[in-house]
Amino acid sequence: MYEKQLTVLQSQQFNVDQVAFNSESIQSNINMFSAMKEATDVQKVQMEKINYNDLEDMYDNMADMMADQEEINEMMSRDFGMDEIDEDEMLDELNELDEELAMAEMDGDVSAGGNKQAEKNNKEEEDVLNDLMN
Repeated sequence: MYEKQLTVLQSQQFNVDQVAFNSESIQSNINMFSAMKEATDVQKVQMEKINYNDLEDMYDNMADMMADQEEINEMMSRDFGMDEIDEDEMLDELNELDEELAMAEMDGDVSAGGNKQAEKNNKEEEDVLNDLMN
């Protein structure tokens, strides 16, 4: 008899626990629904602040500016035909100028101050040539 009463009490306790669990689940779902509804309302208000046409125009403008900048970069990187310079020819010309200068010095046509200027000019020309080669 005690076993039967124990079984009945356990069954009743299980039923009460099941009802309590269902009540808690329902309350959790109501709270979750309420929170989701509130979040949705807030998001709607925030989304109204965004104008899709303005956003699309802004991205189009940014793409146009980037394309313009790329075109400018391409223009600025042009080499102005510097690839057509023959380095050997330039060095030959420099050597000829050096020889002419040396001949002028031997003949006494170049003064001491002019010699320093010529050396400076030659050095500048060599630097320019070296820059072109590198």
